[in-house]
Amino acid sequence: MGLNMLTYNHYIPCEYSRSIPCENIRNEKVRKADLPGCIFLPVTEDCGEDTLRVTETYQLQICFTEKEIVMRKLVMEMNVSLDGCADHHVAIADDELHKFASDQLDNIDLLLFGRVTYQLMESYWPNAHKDPQATKIMIEFADKFNALPKIVFSKTLQKADWQNSRIIRDNAIEEIIRLKKLPGKNLSIGGISISQELMKKGLIDEIIILVQPVLWGKGRRLFDGLENRNNLNLVETKTFNSGVVVLRYFKT
Repeated sequence: MGLNMLTYNHYIPCEYSRSIPCENIRNEKVRKADLPGCIFLPVTEDCGEDTLRVTETYQLQICFTEKEIVMRKLVMEMNVSLDGCADHHVAIADDELHKFASDQLDNIDLLLFGRVTYQLMESYWPNAHKDPQATKIMIEFADKFNALPKIVFSKTLQKADWQNSRIIRDNAIEEIIRLKKLPGKNLSIGGISISQELMKKGLIDEIIILVQPVLWGKGRRLFDGLENRNNLNLVETKTFNSGVVVLRYFKT
């Protein structure tokens, strides 16, 4: 019997178990590698070395081992000047930028911060509704941003009063590795120092750079301190009316 939706049922430990509804793929080509461990395959037509054409869609029952689980992505989004400085003062924070940032939050269910960036965000966004200059799009972003769960990694921060926040004082890298293994949407990381440490460990899966049309000439450079070459795949570019260029990269 054909189904309107293709469902992948994961038979894996309870911590990871969930069903993932996928778009109906009837008459579409799919990579054979994207159908691992299938007990019941859809009816397919072989189209070559590594692709199949799905001619009928059935429910698939797929058995994964824990090693085959696709981990949540850790995403870093950062405003950077043309000369490489990462500083929030360089950002052209117009509605187009805030709409882009708001859309990114739709794929995130946990925000991770270093102390400095956490305190910077906490100083404004919980009270954005009180700002007479805040636009409708800024308020929409604030509502999403404030509602999401947050973790701040800090040994010195005494309290975290921002909505849905908690502090983790030790073992940040180990905790982030653990969080990546849990079910859910992607994780977002904010903060230069912690992002640099995570890049050194190869833990950041997606990098979104918003290159501002500004020569800043001061401040910290986001990629300082990297010790090895890191090859990336450019998967998206976008140019805002302000001249900001968005570059989205995936880790190879």
